[in-house]
Amino acid sequence: MKKLISLILILCMACLLVPATAEDDVTGDWYYAGMGDAVRFVFNADGTAKMITSIMGEQSENAGTWSLDGSAMTITFGEKSQTATYADGVITMEADGITATLVRDPNAGPVGAPAIVAAESEEAFLGTWNLSAIYSMSVLMPVDQMQGYSGTMTIADGKVHFELTAGEGTAPQSETEEYKFEDGKLIVSVDKTSDAAKMAEALGMPLADTATIELADDGSIYYSMVVMDLPMGYYFVKAQ
Repeated sequence: MKKLISLILILCMACLLVPATAEDDVTGDWYYAGMGDAVRFVFNADGTAKMITSIMGEQSENAGTWSLDGSAMTITFGEKSQTATYADGVITMEADGITATLVRDPNAGPVGAPAIVAAESEEAFLGTWNLSAIYSMSVLMPVDQMQGYSGTMTIADGKVHFELTAGEGTAPQSETEEYKFEDGKLIVSVDKTSDAAKMAEALGMPLADTATIELADDGSIYYSMVVMDLPMGYYFVKAQ
C-alpha cells in the first residue's frame, strides 16, 4: 500500500506548466480531477500546503508550500518543486504528455471527457458498442493510442456482454453481467467469479459489487467502477 501511495504522489507531482491567466483566490481545497476525494490538495493563505491521499482507508499526508505569481504557480513538497498554471478556476500541470488538473469539485469527471447526462429510458443503452477510450488514474487515453487494446459491449435483455482485448499478444476476455435501469443509468452487478475479478482480488485490488453505465452528451456511454477507492472505466461509441 505504501508503494501505491508513493506512486500516486509521483503521478500527482510529476507535472509542469501550461500557459494561461487568472486572478481568483487559489486558497482552499482542490481535488485531482476524476479521482473523487482520493487525492486532495490544501493551499493555505500563509503559503503552506498539504497533499492528502486516501486509498482503501489508509491516509497519507505530505506538507509543502505554494506561491502564485500572476497565473504561474509553484508547488513544493519535500525537495520537489513543480510549476503549474492557475486559470479559469482550475490548476493545470503537465509532464511527459500527461496533464493533471486540480478542480474545486471532487465529483468532477475525467478531464476532456464528454459530460454525463441522465437517459430517459433503457433504450438509449441498447445495442452494440465499440471501445473508444480508457480512463484510469486520472488519465483519459483514446484506445487507438493503446496498442492491442480493443473491445465491444453488447447491451440487451437485461444483460451486458463484453469482449475485451487488453494489450498486444493477450487473449480476448468475455464476460456477461446483469443490469437494471435506475435514475437515468444502468446499475450493473459485477461478476465476482470472473477471471478479471479474481485477478483483481489476488492483486489486492478488489472490485466493487456494482458498476454503472451512463450516457454522455455526445452519444457515447461510460462504463465505470471503483477499484481501491479510485474511479476507472471505459468509454464506448455506438457500432455502425
